[in-house]
Amino acid sequence: RYHEYDKLSDGLVATGTKLTITAQNGNKFAMETYTVIVLGDVNCNGKLEVADASLIRRYLIGLETLDALPLEALDVNYNDKEEVADASAVHRRLIGLDINGDDTDDVVTFLPYKKQ
Repeated sequence: RYHEYDKLSDGLVATGTKLTITAQNGNKFAMETYTVIVLGDVNCNGKLEVADASLIRRYLIGLETLDALPLEALDVNYNDKEEVADASAVHRRLIGLDINGDDTDDVVTFLPYKKQ
């Protein structure tokens, strides 16, 4: 259902956005393409919003299915668990609070995803 990964919404970087990094060393070039995972952006529209928290909750109770990339974005608190705390973390971020509730800076906001 949420799989239009190559589209951008309002120029935002969304879960599923392709990011190509090019490096040059003299006459040699190297390119690597990554797929970006924006933690919390489970509907892949580039915005962290209440709809993402709702989608997380609906997935957790079995009312929705998610593709691989939105599933990666679901783990908002980055603890390798799919849980209600991830939806709560989205709500915390929306009102300007720390996602983990520990008053430390949230270091991870998006991750390059490259399936091995």
